[in-house]
Amino acid sequence: MELFIPHECDVCGYTGEPKLLFRGPHIQKMCPNCDKHVKFISKSHVPDYREIKSKIWVITQEIPFIEKIKQQTGFNAALIGLELNMAYWKLYTTIRIEYGLDFVESYFKKLTV
Repeated sequence: MELFIPHECDVCGYTGEPKLLFRGPHIQKMCPNCDKHVKFISKSHVPDYREIKSKIWVITQEIPFIEKIKQQTGFNAALIGLELNMAYWKLYTTIRIEYGLDFVESYFKKLTV
């Protein structure tokens, strides 16, 4: 499966999708394995939620599983704009980890605590 934002960490060697976080007016790209700051990216580089939804659908079509992950991540469908895109990004990366497409032990532990 093609990655939206390919990332290879020069510290821990992780390869996969990065973690994206709001940092003030910026979007911070981080390694989800070692939490190393990679760089700030433009808000326009965050994929649209519709693209992310279709990638999620390629990974799994199990609605109960997706709903379970939505609850785990605190997903809020009432958001709009960039906030909605970021919420779907978190959902997408969590589903990738759950399906073993990205094995990130430290990131998974943070989401389930």
